[in-house]
Amino acid sequence: MVSQMEKEKFIKFLEKKPLYTRLRVEPKKIEIVADIPNVNINLYCDLCRDNRTFQLREKAIFYNDGNYFVSIIDENTSPVSSNDRIFFRYTCASCHNFDQDFLIRISDSMDYLQKIGQYPEWSIRIDKTLKEILGKYAENYETGSKLESLGKGIGAFAYYRRIIEVKIDELLNLIPELMPDEEKEKLMGALEETKKSKYAQEKIQLIKDLLPISLRPGGLNPLDILYEALSVGIHTEDDKKCLESAEKIRIGLNFLIKRLIEYNQDTLEFTNAMKHFLEKKQKHLEKKKS
Repeated sequence: MVSQMEKEKFIKFLEKKPLYTRLRVEPKKIEIVADIPNVNINLYCDLCRDNRTFQLREKAIFYNDGNYFVSIIDENTSPVSSNDRIFFRYTCASCHNFDQDFLIRISDSMDYLQKIGQYPEWSIRIDKTLKEILGKYAENYETGSKLESLGKGIGAFAYYRRIIEVKIDELLNLIPELMPDEEKEKLMGALEETKKSKYAQEKIQLIKDLLPISLRPGGLNPLDILYEALSVGIHTEDDKKCLESAEKIRIGLNFLIKRLIEYNQDTLEFTNAMKHFLEKKQKHLEKKKS
């Protein structure tokens, strides 16, 4: 039987990972169909237009020996061999009308799974806030995510990098609002230096150490992550390496944008609330004087 941790990894594998991603099976090799767990997953339903729980409706195997496709009756007695394919059909538990299909390959060594098919295609849907900030570059983000889903790391990397290069100045201009007053002078000097550079890498390098603690969760600096990913370069590594970098860019970019927007919204709400009390106090004083 598979462990709970393996089930969690398998859920993430189905929900989040692009095509051709591999999932190693531990601590043993796959022997029977039951070694591949039955799990519920959470995906976006095109009919419900929201994230929903999807339940496993059908699980079948495409045997490599003889090339025949059969539904699975007893998972505990159905053996598997190298290069077999397992088909999964998931159905939305809410509307019962929207399906998500996966095709998983068992490796030659029987110790890992590989996602080789998915329909509808894997994608990252941009939430409203992020889409508004990205503006016309939201299309680049969507294209990058589609390339990432196909395992095309170099292509995804290029699109994510383009977003950073055109948005980094806007992000950096928002950062001073997060800094204590005594540090703003130092920060503004660094920002002026960034305006002299034409390269996003140099801009990040100049400013990354000035980020406030509020933008360094767990002591990690998201601009460091972005800088490292950008520094690798699309001309020096293969799709697999660039795919890893592309994911770092996306995660770091999402965090920075959302955190800065949340700060601006919180500041506006706080300012409006304080103005309300100040105006109320002023009216009370004026009433006493009259």
